[in-house]
Amino acid sequence: MTTQQIIEFEAKDTFTLATVNAESLTDDQVINQFCRTLTAYAEINPGIKLCLNLIHVEFCSIAVLTALFNIQLRLKREQGSMRLCGVHGNVRKVLKLAEMDKVFRISTSRHLHPAA
Repeated sequence: MTTQQIIEFEAKDTFTLATVNAESLTDDQVINQFCRTLTAYAEINPGIKLCLNLIHVEFCSIAVLTALFNIQLRLKREQGSMRLCGVHGNVRKVLKLAEMDKVFRISTSRHLHPAA
């Protein structure tokens, strides 16, 4: 991921779309970059309503889910929110196996929804 940002942020009317540009979130270096990028964005945008678009992600680790959970808690403390969208395939299976499908608001649709 040297030529393309791991996450691209796009402000919409009522939420911010954060599209993950990695096929796999299993490598420690990629996970660290992903977490740093998302955390930094949340820090400079308190109260943000975030739609995290995982449409390009084919694989993710439990470490990513833990990081997302912590970021979600931070957003909630600051009156923000996060929704996962574009969830499919193996990512969907990992969320279900870890019972994180009960923790996150998830859309499997390719259509984007606000995080509100």
